[in-house]
This record gives sequence, C-alpha cells and structure tokens, in this order.
Amino acid sequence: NWACSFYKWGVQVMDIMWRLAWVIFGVVVSFMMVFGLYKANQWRQARIKRKDEEVFRLVRQATNFLFQQHQMAAREGKGGPSYLAINHIRDQLIPPQDRVAKADVWAEVVEYIQKNESRVRQDVQKIFGEDFRVWQWLPEIPWSPGSSPLPGPASPASHSTTIPSSSSNPWPHVPTTQGVVGWQGCAFPLGKHVAAPLAPPTSCLKVRHMFDVLQQGPGWVTQVKEEILRRCSEANILHIAVDTQSEEGTVYIKTTSMEDAGKVFRCLHGQWYRGQLVTAKYLRLERYHERFPDANTCSAPMKSSK
Repeated sequence: NWACSFYKWGVQVMDIMWRLAWVIFGVVVSFMMVFGLYKANQWRQARIKRKDEEVFRLVRQATNFLFQQHQMAAREGKGGPSYLAINHIRDQLIPPQDRVAKADVWAEVVEYIQKNESRVRQDVQKIFGEDFRVWQWLPEIPWSPGSSPLPGPASPASHSTTIPSSSSNPWPHVPTTQGVVGWQGCAFPLGKHVAAPLAPPTSCLKVRHMFDVLQQGPGWVTQVKEEILRRCSEANILHIAVDTQSEEGTVYIKTTSMEDAGKVFRCLHGQWYRGQLVTAKYLRLERYHERFPDANTCSAPMKSSK
C-alpha cells in the first residue's frame, strides 16, 4: 500500500544520505590528513632552512673570528698565537642559555668547517696547561704591488706611490701625500677590501689615521666627528670618541647594530683621507664601554649638523 511504499522510499533516502555522509566525512578526513601532512612538511622544510641558515651564519662568524685573530697577530707582530679554541669561539657566538639547545647546530658548524673550509686548520694545542681543539686561519697568498709590474720611470704613478721618509711624516709606515685634503678614494683594486671581515662580530670599531694631531686648529675634534657622520650617513652611529693624544689619529665609534658597524667599516677602511690610509678594526662592546662609560647610555643616533 501507499504507507509501505513511502516507508521503503524513506529508508532508501536515509540509507543514501547516510552513505553520502560517510563519503563526505571520509573526504574531509582525507583532506585534513593531506593538508596536515603538507603543513607538517612545510614546517619541517622551514625548520631545516632556518637551521641551515643558522649553521652558515655561525660558520661565517667563526671564520671571521679566525681571520681577525690572524690579522691581529700578523699586524702586531708580537709572536702571539693565531689560533683560537673551538669552544671559545662557540662561547663567543652562542649565549649561555642557548648552548644546550643549539648543541646539534654547533656540531654541524664544526663538521662543515672541518670538511669544507680549506682555509681553516684544526689542531690540538695546550692552552694554560690543558689540551684544546683549536682552529687556525691559513692565509691566502697576499697581493702586493711588488707582485705586479711596476710603472715605468716616465709614468706619473711612479712618483705618486713614493713613501716619504722625512721626519715630518708622523706615520712613516703609511703612504702620505702632503697638502691633500678630503677623500681620495679606495686603496684596494676594484674596491676589494682585502682585510674585510666576512661578518661584523661587534657594533664597535677602532679607526686609525683619521687626523694628524700635530696639524689641527681650533674645533678640530668636532670637525673629525662631522666628517665621519657625513661619510657614514647611511649608518646609525651612537657614539664617537676622538683620542686627542693619539699619534695614529685614532677614533672610536659605536653603532646601533653589527650591520651598521659593517656599513661604517666599508665606508672608512682602506680609504685615502687627507693623504692618509684609513684603517678600521672591530672592538668588543665590553671593552668599548670600559674605555667610554658614557657610551653605555647613548641610544639616539647622532646626526650631522650640516
């Protein structure tokens, strides 16, 4: 009868809807699983990428420390060691609270340098009576003007490269041109900074040969600071200290970040200024604050008055 037919039709409809609901549920669950796997893979790839970036960042900073140590030992000529303990470099780069969590990252850094960095030699040295694994920078073959053909006698360059030996030059180890003012360009070929660090290790610098203390007039300290601010206008400089007793024309600079310190380094290092070759090196923040306690409270970037 009509009631039975309606009942059977209702059962069939319910059965179809139930089956359809299970199909939809299965599709939704499958979609969520696929989406979850996709997001998990994305997270895993991003985590691997972040870890790789951190590894290479630490590799650059570690090799920079070694390069700086090598440059310092070679420049000072005091026969000091040009190697650094691996654990000491780690402690300089990774804060104490992160060393356990980043132990795997540092292990990859050590392995990468050992396998892929030919400029770094790994050894064991006795430091204060205890054996330490150390890294030592192996210098490349240095470029020098003597390795290139010298200009002929008629060439003007043969006179411009002469280093005066008169006693009027307070820095006989630096090429000097008397009576020259302003910036004369970069001393390195094609703007290549042969002593440039691979990554800035700190936000402070020590700059030499920015002035001649024997040839200054009234207000010269302010003029030196103004010249630095104008030259390094793209960097945020917090503090500048001029060593008025320095025979090497030394200026100390603190910036807001390591990135800004790198900008200052590239602007000043290896540049000819008033006939003097300006050189720069990085200075530890703690040492800077020990020498200039007032710099610890400087927070606003300095601006040139011109």
